[in-house]
Amino acid sequence: MEFGRAPCGRPYSVREITVGFPPGFVVDADAVPRCAATNPQLCLRGPRPWAASLIGTATATVDFGWPRSEGFGGPYHQFLLGDGELIGYEINQLGAPGPAGFTVFPLIFRAPLDSSGFTVHVPEAPSFRRPDGMQALTSIDLFFTASGVFRTPQNPPDSGGWRFTLTFDYYIGARRAVVVDVPIAGAEQ
Repeated sequence: MEFGRAPCGRPYSVREITVGFPPGFVVDADAVPRCAATNPQLCLRGPRPWAASLIGTATATVDFGWPRSEGFGGPYHQFLLGDGELIGYEINQLGAPGPAGFTVFPLIFRAPLDSSGFTVHVPEAPSFRRPDGMQALTSIDLFFTASGVFRTPQNPPDSGGWRFTLTFDYYIGARRAVVVDVPIAGAEQ
């Protein structure tokens, strides 16, 4: 997903991202072992000791506030299933973000997770540039594994796709909701 730009050419900064699951969607907390690591343990050891709890990854590009700064680096996320929470292990990297990137420092965030969805709070990071003085996400690519944690209803919707709602709350007070229809495997399109 890519983010639109303000009249000055830079995106507004996102404060929260909420992923709303379709009706009847279930989070099966017993599908994988739950990660019980503390934030200091994750910072010191990374997510590898809890790899069995890994349920997804994401990469993002960030406008740090200077021209063409998106190529400087960006965050790479690994998502672990915790006890009623989604644990995000974010490593900020130089160059193209990904598993082999050069890590600058890790960040840990935790978001309550249930069958309705989850909300991730995005920390403020100043850029001192318009439109709102902060660094801004320009795009996100999110992937969840076929771990069995996320289960769809037995009866699929007539639309042929599972409807997820992504809501973006911005630091300027604006909100944008995007509906994403994920095709049902094996359904005619």
